[in-house]
Amino acid sequence: MTNTTVHIISFDVPYPANYGGVIDVYHKIRCLKNQGVHVILHCFEYGRGEQENLKELALEVHYYKRSTSIFQQFSKIPYIVKSRISQELNERLLQDNFPILMEGLHTTGILLDKRFAERHTIFRESNIEHDYYRGLAKAERNWIKKCFFLLEARKLTSYEKHLSKAQHMLIVSQEDTSYFEKQFPTNKVSYLPSFHANDTLNVSTASDKDPYILFHGNLSVQENVLAYYSLAEAGVFELPFPFIVAGLNPSEALIKDISSKPNVQLVNSPDEDAMTELIQHAHIHLLFTNQPTGLKLKLINVLYAGKFIVCNPHMLAGTGELKQLVSVAQTPSDFKQLIEDLMQKSFNEDELIKRKECLSPFDNEQKTLQLISIINT
Repeated sequence: MTNTTVHIISFDVPYPANYGGVIDVYHKIRCLKNQGVHVILHCFEYGRGEQENLKELALEVHYYKRSTSIFQQFSKIPYIVKSRISQELNERLLQDNFPILMEGLHTTGILLDKRFAERHTIFRESNIEHDYYRGLAKAERNWIKKCFFLLEARKLTSYEKHLSKAQHMLIVSQEDTSYFEKQFPTNKVSYLPSFHANDTLNVSTASDKDPYILFHGNLSVQENVLAYYSLAEAGVFELPFPFIVAGLNPSEALIKDISSKPNVQLVNSPDEDAMTELIQHAHIHLLFTNQPTGLKLKLINVLYAGKFIVCNPHMLAGTGELKQLVSVAQTPSDFKQLIEDLMQKSFNEDELIKRKECLSPFDNEQKTLQLISIINT
């Protein structure tokens, strides 16, 4: 146990922990508390509201309204940063000298304030953001949004140099770690995979009576919607097996498309417990992305809680040895043959042993001790 205190600035309210970025933040706070670390949590709120649950994990919880005015876009500073610059936050942080952990490039606006030049600041990366936004632009069909994403990518490329003012960088994937080590050769850069809900491996080898195939994700995010359509256009959902598509806030168009497929069931916006149950009982998980950036928490979560996985190569970017735990489909069409093969197999103890060995770098307790050491440096 430790007597450490740290400020954590979260780009969003990290509860419910039901999408990639906030999953890392929430479970990081939970794991730090379990080790006796006192967290002073600062959240930018823009729709999720204040959450009582966070008071159980953090010593203090402070909320700041994110400034989402269109005028924030008329700045050289990226919108995701500019809209989270808060003088109220800065003044509160200056009341003590505790280390500051900035969650995502979004929350690094304090680095532009010279008063923090000598402070122990730690940048937590979630993506190479300019690459991520270029990927969003490529996937976006609405030309106004496409222009916004392209402009934001240019601003993010220019802004990235300010990250050198952070005393330490914590990077979510091995591939991204190599990038940041090359870009910032004089900075301290450490590989620290994302935190997640699974403190132990919780995969069942029991056969389910009615095996199904699961595709899940935040269905209001264009990347996930395009992933669904990529698989649909390849005829994956026409296979003679039951499929479930589950996720947050699907559009009416997506609901209509899913309902037109007789063997596909939609589970609209399941809560955390319902999603966990879907993941644990699915025989096969379909994971697909066009973004080879960051660490795919969806992949880690399924490896800890689910059975067979079929994914495309981008899903494995920066994950090292995890490739041996999944079936890799080089194209959307390749998913079909792999699904047919895996539906005939049982998930056995050998698969479980292999997972335990390969997932050790993603162990929450191990990562927490590493993080505490960095905070106390």
